[in-house]
Amino acid sequence: MNPTSIQWCHATINPVMGCDGCELWLPETAFLNLSTRLLAQIAPDVTKAKEIVQAAFDATHTRFQFARALGEFVPDLVHRQHLIIELDRASACYAGVLTTARAGFSSGYPDHFEHPTLYPGRMEKMARCVGVTQKHADKVWLKGMPFMIFVSDMGDALSKSISFTDLEREIIRPVSSPDGRRHVWLWLTKRPAGMAEFADWLIARGGQWPKNLVPMTSITSEKSYPRIEALKKIPAAARGLSIEPLFEKVSPNLDGIDWVIVGGESGPSARPFQLEWAFDLRSQAKQADRAFFLKQVGAAPHLNNEPIQFRDSHGGDWSEWPKAWRTRNVPTIFIKIVTPK
Repeated sequence: MNPTSIQWCHATINPVMGCDGCELWLPETAFLNLSTRLLAQIAPDVTKAKEIVQAAFDATHTRFQFARALGEFVPDLVHRQHLIIELDRASACYAGVLTTARAGFSSGYPDHFEHPTLYPGRMEKMARCVGVTQKHADKVWLKGMPFMIFVSDMGDALSKSISFTDLEREIIRPVSSPDGRRHVWLWLTKRPAGMAEFADWLIARGGQWPKNLVPMTSITSEKSYPRIEALKKIPAAARGLSIEPLFEKVSPNLDGIDWVIVGGESGPSARPFQLEWAFDLRSQAKQADRAFFLKQVGAAPHLNNEPIQFRDSHGGDWSEWPKAWRTRNVPTIFIKIVTPK
């Protein structure tokens, strides 16, 4: 299994591709409504704005292309840039960007990102893989850890169209198998309330949450805090937060959380990432005795309100960072929750 460039795991797997949408990828209707409102601020004829938006959307393959095509209807450069930036930020999910670009051209991708698609057997195949090899040696911060697999980096398996029966068959069984128990599975969702419901459903039917299945959720701002409380309802041996991309200073309640991963936004219209936010979270994690992992500083890192430039467009190459920034810790409980073969 080829290693992934994502710093906090060895590999990724997607039993489901696609998603119902979130703050990083507005669902299509909401996205078109936003586009119409932005254009209507310049074009007073709202009906005409709707027509322009729909025509531009139908004529382009990706949202990136659409935003720039729509910008051609805005003669003022400042207003045009504002429209493009707002639409880019409403489509900042890398899974959505990649899926939309490759849909219809690459096998293994759904026809539409907003039509979540189940791919049976992927988790079962991953469970059988050998695990950590020499290919993963460059991630020195993962040394000594079991094979760590990020589940659902290209979609959200808790999307409405995916049944609990599907999740039990395609995720729980492979994770719980003799092969699967050798690995740590890091299951990320922006719908932890749905994951908690799934856990209750599983237990009510005589099942159990595998100890090597680590539920995780994403937060981007204080508005995301309810996700943390929902995550804590899952009867797991360990839990994690992906605080990425971080849009503001946050102080989440870390009780019941084992891992805090932090990162800035990437992409052409990335919002500024104040490194002080990350350092403050690192202090919070240390005080709470939680593992802290600085994944990347993003495309627009700032320190003391001054921009910083790195060669890596994601700001994730820690060889470019000052040594004081290089904190990539992993919970030691991950070693305890696997069953070596």
